[in-house]
Amino acid sequence: MRSHHANDKAAILPEEILPEGVDPPLPDVQERTKPTTRLITVEPVLLLYCVAYLGGLAALEEYIYSRYQKNYPILNNTDPNVRSNDSQCQTNRSDPVFIATQMAQSDTSQLVLETTAIFSVLSIFSTMFLGAYSDAYGRKRCLVLPLAAEIVVFILKLAIIYFDLPVELLCIGAAIEGLSGGWIIMLMATFAYIADVTDQSSRAMRITVAESCLTLSIALSQFVLGYYVTATGFFWPYLTLFGLLVIDLLYLILFVPESFVKSKETTFSLKKSVKATYQVYNVRDDNRHIKLVLLTLTMFFNVIPLTSTTALNILFTMNAPLCWGPVLIGIFSAVYALAKQIGGIAGVATFGRLCHLSDISMATIGTVAGIAGAILNAFAKTNVLMFIVCPVSCLSMMTSPMIRTAISRLVKPDELGSVYAGIAAVEAVCNLVGGTVMNLIYQQTLYFFSGFVFIVCAIFFLVELFLFCLYMFVSKSTKRTLINAESCLKSGSTVVNG
Repeated sequence: MRSHHANDKAAILPEEILPEGVDPPLPDVQERTKPTTRLITVEPVLLLYCVAYLGGLAALEEYIYSRYQKNYPILNNTDPNVRSNDSQCQTNRSDPVFIATQMAQSDTSQLVLETTAIFSVLSIFSTMFLGAYSDAYGRKRCLVLPLAAEIVVFILKLAIIYFDLPVELLCIGAAIEGLSGGWIIMLMATFAYIADVTDQSSRAMRITVAESCLTLSIALSQFVLGYYVTATGFFWPYLTLFGLLVIDLLYLILFVPESFVKSKETTFSLKKSVKATYQVYNVRDDNRHIKLVLLTLTMFFNVIPLTSTTALNILFTMNAPLCWGPVLIGIFSAVYALAKQIGGIAGVATFGRLCHLSDISMATIGTVAGIAGAILNAFAKTNVLMFIVCPVSCLSMMTSPMIRTAISRLVKPDELGSVYAGIAAVEAVCNLVGGTVMNLIYQQTLYFFSGFVFIVCAIFFLVELFLFCLYMFVSKSTKRTLINAESCLKSGSTVVNG
């Protein structure tokens, strides 16, 4: 009877008030693997993919710009040594070379915006479908799909570079990436995989390490690829990145096991995939639907400034009074990315394992660091202040993985793919909105306060901070209600036994 009563208690109490170290019982919907003893399984897949994808993305804008420059004879006829020193800090805005350069940049920006829109719109629908699909048939297939699609896209890019094909064909590549889910599905499947094979004690750190692959890949690509392109042109760097993707796909197929085995009763349909994500957010037990909505909103207000900051910092530092060149921009980007990676991992290890703070508490600390970093970034007018932004904002890396970890604790194992699909759809929207709205704000405020856009980022973080406070209030209210309910059950049981 005592064992039966303990099971009943675990069933009615949410995870937040279970005894420390005790996981809630998992529903027997699918036969899942036990938490793996291997420290690294899927993380190298994400790292190699991000190095190839983000590295190629950074070089792609430069390649498109070089192609559009050929449409303006004055740029081709100008001494390249003189043109390389032109900048918004030094060039007369009425100079024909400067005007032609701005037009080439505008053409490049337009094509990048078109490819981003195509990818983002298509990926919103593919993520909703593939999330539920991964719950039915496993995460590995959803990891293979974007990897294989990216290999096809890189073949297209190599053909464009080698045969000097129209750069507008890149829109086809964006459509292929969007239909496969691209980096959004890669992240979704990776985090769902990690949640499958970890317990609560190690999940937060593993998700943080996986998300650090993004910042590490940015640092590697920014630091190495620029020199590679300068020395050899665009074809050989892209061929190298293509080779990394092939190696990554072989590693995934040969060495990464599936995170769970589909049961014979599991079925999958398009209608079920559409309903699955909605149903996850519609469970009202213990106010779960409110908590999931709040955490999803925090992800929205967190991702938009994060996806915009890197590109905006490049534009910000190129302008007066900093007037940075490519080398200093590359060094700053690498230091900024590494500082966030180190700060995120060290922060989770310190605040989580040593101080025993909750996921939301660590996410709140990360948000405060993001606010401080954004405000300092807005008013940075010297090189020293810009580099101080790196340590000030380094803990902001904790926020996103802690939100993902908190979400994974609220749902059942067979709902992980669907809930992460919802998060992935939000990230797709953020990728589209952040890339357009933030750049528009920067363009409109450039001439009276170039750092204003970072103030807007800080406001986004402030809204996120408010949502975290609201989440903690809802959690505490739910906890008190359930404790009172348990007390009533115990009192009733005592009266009956008496």
